Amino acid sequence: MQDAPPGWVQWRDAQVELGEGEGNRRVVLEGRQVRLLDDEGSVIAQTPDSWLVQCAAVADVDKDGQPELVFLVWKRGSFGTKHPFWVRNEDDSWSQHVFVVRPVESGGEFERVWMSSALGHEVASAELDGAGELVLTDRAGSLTRWYWNSWGFAKE
Repeated sequence: MQDAPPGWVQWRDAQVELGEGEGNRRVVLEGRQVRLLDDEGSVIAQTPDSWLVQCAAVADVDKDGQPELVFLVWKRGSFGTKHPFWVRNEDDSWSQHVFVVRPVESGGEFERVWMSSALGHEVASAELDGAGELVLTDRAGSLTRWYWNSWGFAKE
C-alpha cells in the first residue's frame, strides 16, 4: 500500500475572496487543507484531514447564483462510505478526485454537493474558466473541459 500520493504531485497554496454578497470570507488553501475564514480570520469550515487538497477554485459552477468551491483532492480509496454494489472490497490506495462543496455559515465542514469517484488518470491541475467550466490538465499537458450538467461534471 502506498503511504502517500505520488511524488509528481505539485501542491498549491492559494487564497481567494468569495465574492460580493458573501461578506469578507476567504478560502485559504495551505498545507494541503482548505479553510473558510470569516472577516476576522476565524475558521468557519475546513476540509477533513483525510482529504489532501492539491488545488482549489471558486465559481458558480451550477449557475444558481451562489459560489461553489471545486477541489482537486487526493484521498484513500475510489469511493466514499457508499460504493457500487459490484465493489466488494474497497481499494485503500491513494487516488485523485474532484469535489464540489458550498461554503457554510458555521458548522466546521463544507456542505458537500458532488464528489467524483477516482479520476483514473493523473491530473496535474484543475482550474475553473470564466464560464464556470472545469479544465483539467494531465501530466502530459493535455486539457479536458468539463461542464456542470445538473447533477455533476460531464466531459465536453
